[in-house]
Amino acid sequence: MTGIIKHISFARKWLDKAEDRFRAGDVLEGELLLTLAESESRKAWEVSVASRKGKIKKRSKISLSPGLVTVIGLIFVLVIVGIFTYLNLFPLSGEDYKLSLEDYRQERTLDLHKREGPHLINVKLTVDN
Repeated sequence: MTGIIKHISFARKWLDKAEDRFRAGDVLEGELLLTLAESESRKAWEVSVASRKGKIKKRSKISLSPGLVTVIGLIFVLVIVGIFTYLNLFPLSGEDYKLSLEDYRQERTLDLHKREGPHLINVKLTVDN
């Protein structure tokens, strides 16, 4: 019941302000305040109907504050940065990987841990006629 009374008192305050604006000759602001009063009275009616039918929406008990969301995001970013830093400092060691090129009947060994610069390929783009 206190929610209904709260909305009714808000509607009454908006109506008082609207009346003052209309007396001052400010029609546009008076209409705006009337709209606010109407929405408060409609909300009071909706809460009243919902309370009779037993369908009052309750807020969930778990509420994420902006500070908590920020802390969770910061922890997530730090974990991701830590994983990438660890993988760069201690790369997977050990085995060479072999790629078998059966078309050429030869094997080439690829060392995936070597960090070499890019290799340039010289291609002749002109066509001889």
